[in-house]
Amino acid sequence: MLLWEDDPDAAWQAATEGDCTHNLWLQLADQRRAEHPEDTLTVYRRHVEQTIAGKDKRSYAEAVRLIEETIRPLFTECGKPEGFEGYVEELRSSHRPKRNLMKLMDQLQIVRGART
Repeated sequence: MLLWEDDPDAAWQAATEGDCTHNLWLQLADQRRAEHPEDTLTVYRRHVEQTIAGKDKRSYAEAVRLIEETIRPLFTECGKPEGFEGYVEELRSSHRPKRNLMKLMDQLQIVRGART
């Protein structure tokens, strides 16, 4: 209701106090991104973990796409572009047994190397 009334800050407050659906969190984060990129980063980091939990190649590919297209820019928007490298290493460490995910993460390394 608060989003419909174009009050994303009040909607965010209500969501943090009472929780909300996964999709609503993403919608809230996207609406607050310009002014609150740190909040958006937190939501998308959680979204990546939930996506990885799908434990199939499609889920892993979607997670890597989110990492590259959403998480990387959010670190920059937060003024912490160097934090992205640590985030990727943290993911690699916590999900090392997932070989198919690691292969896709290796491709992310290639993409990252091409950008620098």
